[in-house]
Amino acid sequence: MLRDEAYREAITEAAEALFGVHGTDGTKMEDIARDAGFAVTTVYSVFRKGKAEIVDAVHALRLGELVRAAESYASSEGSALDRLAASDRQSVAFFMEHENYLRMHLRAGHAWFMPEAVAGRVRGGAARWSDGVGAVIDMISEGIANGEFGVDDPRRAGKSIVMLQQIHLAEWIESGSSAGVDEVFERYWADAVLLLRTSEPNT
Repeated sequence: MLRDEAYREAITEAAEALFGVHGTDGTKMEDIARDAGFAVTTVYSVFRKGKAEIVDAVHALRLGELVRAAESYASSEGSALDRLAASDRQSVAFFMEHENYLRMHLRAGHAWFMPEAVAGRVRGGAARWSDGVGAVIDMISEGIANGEFGVDDPRRAGKSIVMLQQIHLAEWIESGSSAGVDEVFERYWADAVLLLRTSEPNT
């Protein structure tokens, strides 16, 4: 029903904001109901399995979108360097746009460079984090084969690139979330280019 979908969306959005501020453990169903503007019984009627199902719904909403974008860059035309830069900029912009979702990850202690571990903790049809990291690794593999990158282990390099992004985004949070996307991405990408050992100009 359309009403149920509208309720689900409102509850998911309210929960995401609360999870970003208080963490999943620090957020109660009563808090979610209050901020969504519903009775607790209404929230349970939409999410019958409780808070765990709401957490899954947030990941399904956000992570699915993020991974699809990374996979689209991996399969597109152009140099591996250009595609990786475009994919990573999109990812940085995504997390900055959805700051509560970024905070939710950081509060949960997700180590992004361990895709299997993250995927194992993210359910609800969105356990595709390893696919997103895999898309990064695929682009780096192509770059190695084409002589664009001076690294010999695409898996380690891919994990390192993802870890760098998490570090820079966490620093953005710590500094008050005031810098813009271009500034955050340029700082991150400067480190990424050094890690990949490429002399190509920043994209």
